[in-house]
Amino acid sequence: MLKVIIVEDDNVKATQVADVCKETVDVDLTIVETVYDAGQKLKSNQYDLMVLDVKLPMRPGDSVREDAGIKLLQHLKTRKEFKIPFHVIGLTAHEEKLNEYKKQFEDFTWILMYYDTSSDLWVKQLTNGLIHVANVNNIEKQKDYHTDLAIVTALQSPELDQVLMLEGNWQQTSISGDDTLYYRGEFKSCGKTISVIAASAIQAGMTATTGLAMKICQHFKPKYIAMTGIAAGVRGNFGDILIADQSWDYGSGKIKLGIDNSKNESSIFEPAPTAIRLSPKILEEMQAFLTNDHILKQIELDWDGVRAATPLSALIGPIASGAAVIENRNIIDAIKAHDRKLVGVEMEIYGLFLASLICPGPRPTAMAFKSICDFGDSEKSDDYQNYAAYTSSKFLYYFALSVLAK
Repeated sequence: MLKVIIVEDDNVKATQVADVCKETVDVDLTIVETVYDAGQKLKSNQYDLMVLDVKLPMRPGDSVREDAGIKLLQHLKTRKEFKIPFHVIGLTAHEEKLNEYKKQFEDFTWILMYYDTSSDLWVKQLTNGLIHVANVNNIEKQKDYHTDLAIVTALQSPELDQVLMLEGNWQQTSISGDDTLYYRGEFKSCGKTISVIAASAIQAGMTATTGLAMKICQHFKPKYIAMTGIAAGVRGNFGDILIADQSWDYGSGKIKLGIDNSKNESSIFEPAPTAIRLSPKILEEMQAFLTNDHILKQIELDWDGVRAATPLSALIGPIASGAAVIENRNIIDAIKAHDRKLVGVEMEIYGLFLASLICPGPRPTAMAFKSICDFGDSEKSDDYQNYAAYTSSKFLYYFALSVLAK
């Protein structure tokens, strides 16, 4: 979407220009009538394009000046408080002023066009200008990201191993001064190609995941960063895919001295978690993607190892992260008290989500898919770890090709 400001005091002309903008590109539009009002907007907004009339009032209530638009251009050159638009297209209805004012625009490689109500030439020129600005804007945004998708896992086995089983033509790569082994690949289907980087953390836990995610963002600049792997389920069955719509550190809070029921001193934990939520756009796309139950059936059919006795499902909901492996259902219930919709508990997702928020730009969109391998109770075993690692990674594979490749 282009962010455009129109500086024009003639309502008819402003409406015509706005209509051309709306019909040509996806636009976030602002219209002001004076140089002063434009300056106020330019102090706090970075516009992709400014469409500027030359003849304007300097301030509200003033008479129009023949060169007010030129004065605004001069302010842009000399006053540092303004955020200079990336592109400017000037409009004037006074043909005799074209040559006089053209140089002021050309100094910034901007253009001044003749606005002639008896011709649609200005419409064609403005349309071409908008398309050019939109194309440049898209190219610049694409340059920001070097990789389409990064996949982070907590464990080499079975989590990263299952990622590397996906069809990706994987090649091991390394970064000078970084001991982590990275794997480059491409997901391809029906003419779509997604560039992928994958790696596992040095150990389980939020801290290691945050560190790895930060390194990946620095080295590879992914547009999306995702985590796959295994988790303890609060609801669902073995192998079911849990999709985090938010995550928090359930160990965040305060430990203080208190009195227990026997009137003895004891430690009391008062939780104070801060949740990080999944992008609303990704959440909406995920919900739409899950309406196609063929994907889950295909994932289940493609697995030839130990699987659950129940059909494969996917659940969207909160997943809490913590520092320890849990084999106590009472602890799970205590965490669930913070959010009754809790679907799973594990050790890393919050760290991934946090890294995506604090890493230097361009910041990736984070998401997490973890499948149930146990239920955090005394019957915990490793029987379904491979199946869970497989279903989570395969689900991401299909989601990436279906949605992220658009």
